[in-house]
Parts: sequence; C-alpha cells; structure tokens
Amino acid sequence: MSAGQRYKIACAYVGTAYRGWQWQPDGVRTVQGALEGAIEAFVGPGNASRIVTSSRTDAGVHALRNVFHVDMVRRRRQSGDVLPPHEPATVAKALNAQLRLRGEHASIVDVAIVDGQDAGWHAAGGQFHARHSASHREYAYRIAVAPGEGAAPSVFERERMWWARAELDAGAMAEAARHLVGRHDFSSFRGSGCQATTPWRTLTDIRVRRVREPLFTVSEPACFSPPAQLLEVRVTARSFLYHMVRNVVGALHEVGAGDMAPGDMVELLARRDRSRAPRMAPAHGLYLVDVHYPPREGEGEGEGEGEGGDTQRGAQPGAAGEGEGEQREEEVWRAEAAAARSADRAAAEGEAAAGAGVGGEPMMANGAAPAPPRAAG
Repeated sequence: MSAGQRYKIACAYVGTAYRGWQWQPDGVRTVQGALEGAIEAFVGPGNASRIVTSSRTDAGVHALRNVFHVDMVRRRRQSGDVLPPHEPATVAKALNAQLRLRGEHASIVDVAIVDGQDAGWHAAGGQFHARHSASHREYAYRIAVAPGEGAAPSVFERERMWWARAELDAGAMAEAARHLVGRHDFSSFRGSGCQATTPWRTLTDIRVRRVREPLFTVSEPACFSPPAQLLEVRVTARSFLYHMVRNVVGALHEVGAGDMAPGDMVELLARRDRSRAPRMAPAHGLYLVDVHYPPREGEGEGEGEGEGGDTQRGAQPGAAGEGEGEQREEEVWRAEAAAARSADRAAAEGEAAAGAGVGGEPMMANGAAPAPPRAAG
C-alpha cells in the first residue's frame, strides 16, 4: 500500500465528554476514538494511520488546541486508484462534518500538509512528529469562586472550571508560583504512574491572573449568577510530568486559601515527596491551550523562538551546576525521542512487509494505538 500524505491537524474538544484521549477497547468513548472514526469515514478503512498526538490528555481535561498527525491516502472509491492528496481545507470540512454527524464534542481547528522538506520542525531532522517536534506546550487552569449563598453558578460553566468555596489571594498565589519557574525536581508534583525517566522539568513561565469574563459570554437567565471571582493559572513548558499541572494548581489553591505561605513552595519542592503535598485539582478546570513548534527552515527565528526550549522568562539565575543539569535533561529527552522514532520506523517496516496499513500505524477497529507518555492532565 502506498505511503500516505502526512497532515498536521489541530483539534479542540470538551474533555468531560470523553474518558481521556487514548483509544480504549469495548466502545469506551475517547477523543482518539472519535477522531479516528471520523477519519476512517472520510478516507475509507485501511487508508489512514493511527493518529499520534502531541499531548495525551486525561479524562475531563479540555483542549482549545491539541495537535496530532496522521498519514492518509486518497483513493478512488470504486477502482482503488491512488489520487493526489486532499487539500487541507477539504480535510477540515469533511472531518468536522463527520464529527457533527456522530454527535461528538470535538472539532477540527486547523489542518496543514507536512512533508520531508519541513525537517526544520524536528530538532533531530526527519519527518514532522506531533509529539517529538513540539518545542513547548501551554496549559491554563481556571478557578472560580461560587456566587453568594442561595445563588447557583451557571449550568454552562459547571464543568468548565474548579468552583472554590471562598475567595483566594491571587497575589499570594502569584508569589508562590514564581518559585516554580526554572528547572527543578518536580517529584512533589508528579502523579503516580508517571512514565517519565526523570522528574526534572523546566517551567518557562507560570502566571496567575484575574479573568473578567467566563468562558461563555452569552446572556443567561437571571437565576444564574456570575462567579464572585475568576482566576486563571497559565503554565508553559516543553514537557510536563503526569498530573503535574493539576498538582501545581492544587498547591497554589492552598496558598490562595491561606493554608500555605508562598514561601512554603520552596520547601515543597525540596521534599520531593508527593505524599506530603496538597491534593490535586480536579480535571475539568484544565485546558490544553496550545502546542507550539519551531519555525520551518527558511522562515527565520520569529517571535516564537524565544518562548520555546528551556527559555526561562522571569527566572532567577541558576545555581552552579544547573547548566550541566539542563544538558543532561536535554540528552535524556533527545534519547527518548530517538528511541521512539526508531520504534516507529521498525513498526513501519514491519507493516510494510506485511502489506497492511499506512505509515506503519494502521487504523484498525480493534487495534490498540501506541501509547505516548501521559500529558500533564
């Protein structure tokens, strides 16, 4: 079977409608299952690879813009002859139509064709890869304080943010958050079952701000009262540990409620013990905002260059030896990426020899997809 055209596709979805991103058997509703079903209906069985995502979000976690790649072959329905690839606009329109027909809470935001000449998107060269080519990821978490006693929060906002019981000290939360910027051992914020080989991560930016408008700005009945307070925690890094963002938000909530001092965040990092840290924030307040990639070759550095990699906006100068640690973290990340690429190539060669699928990851109704490392959610 001919190799397919690779597409880079951005999607959005309501996380509470799914049991997470990763495909699951027995008809469990997942984001990957919804998207692959729409793709198969569009191009036909056996003409698309399994999709590979940049971030495998947990059940309940939303996405404003998650990115995946997929290889697709366009064939004439009757004869099976291979035709030129579909234009991105055609792919977006067709997939959104299929998602609507199936009653899915997901949509396609953007589609682009990627090929061999886009090697600048991959730090180590080669074909674009949604996960390995990403330079940094951006998450946002929303916390709302419920309106006064006797007033009900909007039913449209109920599962879109974490509803706290009392107002939070946003200034103290911002002060605490500053201690997390830079490179640290985040073991105290690492979820059980994390597959990462190292607990060290570099937060390039973390901000706490007041938000004036809720997500839904349409007029609502008078019986629904707006939040008394709405805060957003926005976090940026190249990669995160499992449940890292929600665990960080849980600690910041304790600071905002007055149960922890901002300086306690330093001690919490030093403990490197998840069992002694505050509880994790619920999933439905977390949003994957965007996944960023380096510019293509020939496009120049651009504004996004300074925001990727391990740039530390607002970070304090590192201690002695930190540069060596950054290099070791980079080496581990590159080794993991190289191993995954080797596995992808081996799978592709095996599938090609067997004459099944496209791009080494065939889409089969009963086949489990390869599992990338878990995302921050």
